[in-house]
Amino acid sequence: MDDRPDHDQERTGLAQPTPEASRMNESSSADRGEGPITIENAVGRKAILEAKLLEEQLTQSHKIREWIKALTGLGAIAALLAVFFQLQQGYAQRADDRLERAMTRLASPNVSERLAGVSTLRIVLDEGPKSQRRIALSALANSLGAENEPVVSGAVLDLLKRTDSGSRDSVLEELANASRGLLPAAMKKEPRQAYEPFVVDHGDFARLKSLEGAIVAFLHAGARTSDLSGIYCVECKLEGLDLRGVDFSGAVLGNASFIHSILEKSSFEHAILTATNFTGADLRNAKFTVEPQNTAFASDAITNGGETAWGPDFTCANLEDADFSRQQLLSFVEERPDFITPGSFFTAKFSKADLARADFRSVGVYGAITPRSKAESTPAARFMFMRLGFPLPMDLFSLPDVPREMDLPLPNGVKKVRYQPFGGSLNSALPMGNDVRKFATSLNEIARAFANSNWGDARLPNSLRQFLTQAQVPASRSGACITAGQ
Repeated sequence: MDDRPDHDQERTGLAQPTPEASRMNESSSADRGEGPITIENAVGRKAILEAKLLEEQLTQSHKIREWIKALTGLGAIAALLAVFFQLQQGYAQRADDRLERAMTRLASPNVSERLAGVSTLRIVLDEGPKSQRRIALSALANSLGAENEPVVSGAVLDLLKRTDSGSRDSVLEELANASRGLLPAAMKKEPRQAYEPFVVDHGDFARLKSLEGAIVAFLHAGARTSDLSGIYCVECKLEGLDLRGVDFSGAVLGNASFIHSILEKSSFEHAILTATNFTGADLRNAKFTVEPQNTAFASDAITNGGETAWGPDFTCANLEDADFSRQQLLSFVEERPDFITPGSFFTAKFSKADLARADFRSVGVYGAITPRSKAESTPAARFMFMRLGFPLPMDLFSLPDVPREMDLPLPNGVKKVRYQPFGGSLNSALPMGNDVRKFATSLNEIARAFANSNWGDARLPNSLRQFLTQAQVPASRSGACITAGQ
C-alpha cells in the first residue's frame, strides 16, 4: 500500500482524531452533565453564566468595588476642574492687571504713556472679557473729554471706530454722557462760545469738539441712542440719518445740519438752534418748546453771542403737528438811525414747509430795542408796549433793566450803541398792535419766512395770521422740495 497520506499528516501537523478519542470526549461531556455540544446546550450555559453574574453584582463586595472605581473617576475629574479654575483665575488676574495698567497710563501726564495706555486698551477690547471691554470703552470715551493732545485724542477716536457693531450703541451712549457732563462747566466759564455757530478749538470746547467728532462718526456708522440731550454738537453733519424719537433737548446745535434727516417725534426743547439747518427734514410731531421757567436761548445768544443771531432753517421741512411753543424763532429789531441793523437777527425760515397743524400759537420772539426812558420803563409802560406798541402782542415779556453796549461799525468809524435785548412769546388771542412802522423791516423778513408754505393750515396766533393775510403772503406750498422719507 501507498503510505503518502500518513506523510501528508505529518507535514501539515493536523492529526485527525480517532473514533476512540471522539467517544471519550463525548463520554467526558456526559460525565459533567453538559451533554453533547449542541445549540440548546450553549444557550443553557449562557443563561447559567448570566445568572451567576447577576448574583455577583448584587453582593455587597461588588457594590463596594464599583463605588471605589466611581470615586476614583470623580477624583480625577475634580483634579482636572481644580487645574482649570486655577488657570482661569490666573488668566482673570492677568487681565485685571493689564486693565489697571492701561487705565493708569491713560491718566498719565505723559503723552507717550497715554498712547501706551490706548494701545493696551486695544488688547483689552480684542481679548478681554465682556465686563472689561465695557470698562475700557467707557474709559476711552471719557478720555476724549479730558484729552488736550490731538495725537492722543486721534488715537482714541481711531480705536473707538474699530469697535464691533454690537458695542457701538453702548459707546455712543458713553460719548453722549461725557459730552453732557463737560458742557455745563464749559458754558459757565465761556458762555459766549456756546452761541457761536462755528467750531471753537481751545479749552473745554476743544475737548467737546473731539467728543462731537466721535458722536457724529458713530451715528453715521449706524449706532443709535434715544438720548442725545445736553450734548455739544456745533457744525455737526447729521444729514440723511434716521433719528426719529431722539431727545436733543438742551443740546448746543449751532450751525448743525440735519438736511433730509428723519426726526419724527424728536425733541429740541431748550436747544440752542443758532443757524441750525433742517432743510427737507421730517419733523412731524417734533417738539421745539421752551418752558417759561427755563432760559430763553435766543435772547442769551444776543447777550453772549454778540451782534448777530441766526434762526434755524426749516425750508421744505415736514412740520406737521410740530410744537413751537415759546421757542424764539421770530426776530424784531427796532428801526432807529445808527442802531443795530434789523437783518442782524434772523427769523427762522419756513418757506415751502408743510405746516399743517404746526403749533405757533405761543411761538417765541426775540430782538433788540433802543433803551427805554424812565417813563417808558415802568411796569405799566412795558405792559402797553408788549400789548399795543409791539406789532405782534406778547406774553412773558422780558427786558433787562440795565441796557447793554456794543461796538457798531459805521461808515465813519465804530460807534458804541446801547440796546436792550428782549424776549417773549406771542399772545394767541390778541390782534395786531398799532405801531408797525418801527419794525417794518423785521415784519418783511417774517413775511418772506412763511412764503410758499401752507401757513393757512397751521395753528397761528391771531396777530400773526392777520399780518400774513394783510401782507398777502402766498399760503400754498410751491416750488420743488425733497423731504426726508419721500
